[in-house]
Amino acid sequence: MQSTFNGQLGHYIQSPTVSALWAFIIGLIVLAFLKNNNWRHLRIGIRLSQSWFAGLAGAAFVTLMSLLILPLGPGLTVSISTLGVMIGAMLIQQFGLFQSKQQSISIYQIIGVIGMLIGILIIKIY
Repeated sequence: MQSTFNGQLGHYIQSPTVSALWAFIIGLIVLAFLKNNNWRHLRIGIRLSQSWFAGLAGAAFVTLMSLLILPLGPGLTVSISTLGVMIGAMLIQQFGLFQSKQQSISIYQIIGVIGMLIGILIIKIY
């Protein structure tokens, strides 16, 4: 739903990137009021390179979703992003990236990705 809202806001204000910025501002406000958040945690996070990588990846994702939702439509955009997440997770699992347990990709995972790809093609054709 967030992608759809960001896409519509980007359309109304004629700037998908400003729409993504609003998502970050509102998210920051909400996070500031959640339990167990304090300045010490923020200072620790700023020093970690993982925090910057995660923030940049999240910013790219939200901005791309805002840019793609109107030209592609919500169903296709979310389906493509889900497929990307599935493939990314499989690669992380296969190579044991980010200190995760290394496991081979199963045939069921491959079938799932192929099924998603077929679904995306069906959405695009019709």
